[in-house]
Amino acid sequence: MKELVSKGEQNFIRGCTKAILTNDVDQYHWLFKVNGVKVYYVHKEPQAADHHRIFKSAICICSIGPEFITDWHYKAGHDDLSKAWINRGLKDLIEHSESFADFIYSPSSKHKNDKTIRTITTPGLTEAGRTEYFNKITRLLNPKK
Repeated sequence: MKELVSKGEQNFIRGCTKAILTNDVDQYHWLFKVNGVKVYYVHKEPQAADHHRIFKSAICICSIGPEFITDWHYKAGHDDLSKAWINRGLKDLIEHSESFADFIYSPSSKHKNDKTIRTITTPGLTEAGRTEYFNKITRLLNPKK
């Protein structure tokens, strides 16, 4: 049985897969949940989503940058199984990220601190990529008013 996936999630997986396969590091990819609807957003600037008014009240599920794309490009290899490996990995990443985002953004959560954010597993990221990833999460969770 085929699993139902939202249009935003499909577009995110498709866009990231294409970027990883071609090693296109010119753009950043985000998956947001806006009023319960998953929205895929891509832009050349790393903070572009911070300034977009529709995302002010959105939940950031996942963010993919150049380091992640390059790392996965080389890990995926260049064979018939690459695309399937990337798709499966992105689906797992979204599932994990979404559960963490729900935890962080939940109204009853009192764990919105740096220590909790640093417990996120980031397979495939270098230490610099991990730091950049956590800084983006922190900025999204604590926007300047």
